[in-house]
Amino acid sequence: MMTYKKNSLRLVLRDLPCDIRCDPQVAGIELAMSEPLRAYFRYEEDADTLSIIQTRGFWEQRRPHIFDVLRKRKIVITVGVPLNELQVQVGAGLRMNGVHIGSGIFRVDNGSVELRNTIFRSADCAGSSCSFHAKDVSIADQLVVDIKNGSFTWEDTPGSAGVDVHKSIGRVTFYGKEMRSGQSTQSARKPRLSISCDGGSVKLGKS
Repeated sequence: MMTYKKNSLRLVLRDLPCDIRCDPQVAGIELAMSEPLRAYFRYEEDADTLSIIQTRGFWEQRRPHIFDVLRKRKIVITVGVPLNELQVQVGAGLRMNGVHIGSGIFRVDNGSVELRNTIFRSADCAGSSCSFHAKDVSIADQLVVDIKNGSFTWEDTPGSAGVDVHKSIGRVTFYGKEMRSGQSTQSARKPRLSISCDGGSVKLGKS
């Protein structure tokens, strides 16, 4: 278990899943992973940011074994304070629960992101062959979604949000109403949602 007194996090995952959660008793950012995984990561620090980078694939030269499944080969990050910024590159799965974040930037390639009970000032979600699912998530200012052959679902989108659809090659719906390229909803209230979907689907709000 390692603890870092930082306010921002950069996370690069090639093929290992990760859970990010909140515990107010943690002083900073706490990292936990099993000993065999440590050799696959490097850590960098500057004044405010901790970078956790997976340098090579864990599964590239090995077959999944039942013991790997039982031992839950993943890393767990616990944060005790709101993060100023979170930057994530995901090639597997990321689950986040109960975290307060200023700016969140997610880049996903052949992976998935699940956001629960999380508060953002702004969020930027992009990727290909990917899935995003958000529930009990609050965004104050702006959400940018740019996916290719993927899906993005935000179940409890505020109905007062303004939506701008820049590209819709697939299906974009806002509370069950389909929206097309170049279409916007008029709203002076925030958040503002900027959507590009090149294959796949974006679902905002329940139908």
